[in-house]
Amino acid sequence: MFVKRLHCLMSSFALAAAASLAPHGLGARSVPADDPLLLYEGRCSVTNAHEVHLAFPGVTLHLKVKASFVALNLQVVRVAGFDYSVDGGPFKTVLLKEGQERIELLKGETMGEHNIEVVRRTESWQGNVKIRSL
Repeated sequence: MFVKRLHCLMSSFALAAAASLAPHGLGARSVPADDPLLLYEGRCSVTNAHEVHLAFPGVTLHLKVKASFVALNLQVVRVAGFDYSVDGGPFKTVLLKEGQERIELLKGETMGEHNIEVVRRTESWQGNVKIRSL
């Protein structure tokens, strides 16, 4: 398992074009949440529908992408809170309500390499969340 995790870590930093997305769907590419090039830190599980279930606070998604637009598509039961940071900047907080949600993590930025961290902040008793795709 350690070797696989290390491979995941190395692959996520070589992601470059795998999650390259463009605004307004022009040349956009959807990446499933369970893509092996995505790095999740903490306890999570993968559903049969290729969604990643984040149950606990502190679970973090690390991305290194070459893009000008990145959005996270989620399904939320009750409420879920996230903090996210782009290129080491200050974290922004988002509180999501029940239903399908979308967080635009990177929008209107210059096309190039960007580092993004998304951290689950709410407890599992407050709500459940599944990442569907990017």
